[in-house]
Order: sequence, then C-alpha cells, then structure tokens
Amino acid sequence: MLLSTRLWERRFGRDPGVLGQTVWRNDRPHVVGGVVGEAMPDYGADEPPEYWAQLNPEDFPKPEKKSR
Repeated sequence: MLLSTRLWERRFGRDPGVLGQTVWRNDRPHVVGGVVGEAMPDYGADEPPEYWAQLNPEDFPKPEKKSR
C-alpha cells in the first residue's frame, strides 16, 4: 500500500517507522511500501486519493463460463 502525504501526516504523524508495517484497510492487511509525494495527479477527483492498494481478485465477479 502507498500512503498519500496527507494520510501519512494525519494518521501516522509523519513517522517513517510505518514503512514496512502492516495496516488494516477494508478488513484486509496491507504492508505500507511508501509515501506518495504531493506531485501525484488528482485524477480529476473532488478529493485526491488517500492511499493506493493492490486490488484483490476476489472483489471482482467471475465471468460466466459459456460452453459451445
């Protein structure tokens, strides 16, 4: 997981010790791999993202298998 600078400051008090630590988001463990600087694009959102995490394939519906 990557943290935004805002989240890192607000939630972790700019503690560099959070790097490599496991944090829980959405009932799943994530290892903090870094902090993303302010220069990241906001993707046109009203508020920029606070973190980026790997997607879990189980969160997506499986396509129906069709036989021929």
